[in-house]
Amino acid sequence: MNDLQRTLNLYENGRLEEAEALCAALVAYLPDNGAAWALRGQIALKRGQYEDAANHLERALTLVPDEPDVMLNRAMALHGTGRHHEALMMLKQVLKRDPANATAFVYTGLCRLALGLQGEAADAFNAALTLRPEWPDALEGFAMLSLSLDRPEKALTFARRALQNEPGRLASLELAGHACEKLGEYEVAGAYYHEAAGLRPDVNTVTKLAAALQRMGRHEDAITAYRHALKRTPDSAALQHAQSISLLALGRLAEGWPQYAKRLTGVSHETSRTAGGPPLQAPPQPGMRVVAWADQGIGEQLLFASLLPDLIATSAALALECDYRLAPLLQRSFPEVAVCPHTEPPHPALAEFPDGRFCLSDAAAWFRKDFGDFPQRDGYLTADPGLTAALRAKYQSGHRTPRPLVGISWRRADGSPLSDAKSLPLSRWGPVLHVAGCTFVNLQYGDTKAEIEEASETAGVRIVSDPSIDPLINLDGFAAQVAAMDLVISTSSASAHMAGALGKPVWTLLPVGVGSLWHWFLAREDSPWYPSMRLFRQPQRRTWRPVIDAVSSALVEFVDTWRERP
Repeated sequence: MNDLQRTLNLYENGRLEEAEALCAALVAYLPDNGAAWALRGQIALKRGQYEDAANHLERALTLVPDEPDVMLNRAMALHGTGRHHEALMMLKQVLKRDPANATAFVYTGLCRLALGLQGEAADAFNAALTLRPEWPDALEGFAMLSLSLDRPEKALTFARRALQNEPGRLASLELAGHACEKLGEYEVAGAYYHEAAGLRPDVNTVTKLAAALQRMGRHEDAITAYRHALKRTPDSAALQHAQSISLLALGRLAEGWPQYAKRLTGVSHETSRTAGGPPLQAPPQPGMRVVAWADQGIGEQLLFASLLPDLIATSAALALECDYRLAPLLQRSFPEVAVCPHTEPPHPALAEFPDGRFCLSDAAAWFRKDFGDFPQRDGYLTADPGLTAALRAKYQSGHRTPRPLVGISWRRADGSPLSDAKSLPLSRWGPVLHVAGCTFVNLQYGDTKAEIEEASETAGVRIVSDPSIDPLINLDGFAAQVAAMDLVISTSSASAHMAGALGKPVWTLLPVGVGSLWHWFLAREDSPWYPSMRLFRQPQRRTWRPVIDAVSSALVEFVDTWRERP
């Protein structure tokens, strides 16, 4: 048996590293052997080393020109490197010589799909299926095409057809899992990913399983999966951050915070925060002049603003860089802090704080190592008192006797699965809106006119909307509106954070699994971040009615108690 045959045998038996070593020696000894170069390229292709494969196969084609199998392998390698136009040119040559090459049609479809040519990709996949009916490779192509068109139901159908023809097919399992995630069927997605991870327990597959487990709320299992992945890539900042979400959700704060900080590793906006001197790894010392910068959305910035009193207590001079809409509210609430809106380049005032910088949320690792570290205080933000009083009087007008003002917020409107899971359409709030003796005030941002009209008509109650307050633009005005309330009832949103930060009574309605954010932790009826908050949780996914019933009963008691107050 010659060396070429031995290399081929190693390749066919899956001993790819040995095959590569022997083939490398072979081409070094016989540099003009086209078959050896072709096999070396094929080995690299199998190992996912697409750039090497493309180079080896290009050399093979100079020695054995117009060989369809070699051309096809090089087209596949070019596709793997993202050089789709070059791959298509080579696939065209393959099909010219072999019009019945189904694999060439599949890769033609994949390249077209990568280039955004969905219609032409469908034609290629159809051609492959005509040549080889129910061929899993072509069915997977259609699954990918369907996902690109945001048609997860069709994608799942194609992936399942592929699995019927070839059970345990890895790519089909992962496509089916992806489609189920898109459909919000995380338990089913997890089952597909679990089977895939059993076949190939690599980082990519195990990470998909871990993420699905996390979305189901199975955080202990997710941590186990993430740890398995981290054994293979221990320096992965993305995996460490992903694992931190489960650690924090479980209340394992000391473990979770350092990994949570990894979300900023390699992120461009982190490196742009240069004002304030070198990064701080420990609490600032008395007399230092330092910059804290807030990241993430409005809700998170409000939540982590709870750390500002702890930072002020260090006796360091502090500047805070935050969303411009929050700057007036935070400046009023913390006059000791120099609050600057985030701008590019950074606000000039930040140059006066040269001793260090840190992300505000990362200060939680210094001051919130366990639940005992959370202070019990009646809010930490201060709304405009004049505007608050004026809005309260405005909303109370028209009633012979005073009524409690109940602010309501029900959705996040970006259309993502996370937002859909967190949202509770106003049309389903009937039992709450039927509670007599209170005035409901709309705290929901965005265009709510149609929803308000429908709910008001159905429930037979007037919901006050105030066009002078726009939460998307004027958060200081919104804070005053929230402060004017006697109670806020909200899904997981900035409205809930605002009410909690102001110390107003707030009832937050939470989903189970996806949409249940880590900072609400698990199984608690209270929030350590906001002592004035009460949490109402779904008993199981997608079951809001028990939550609504519990809230409506609690609201009856609240109104009765409010009336009986001195």
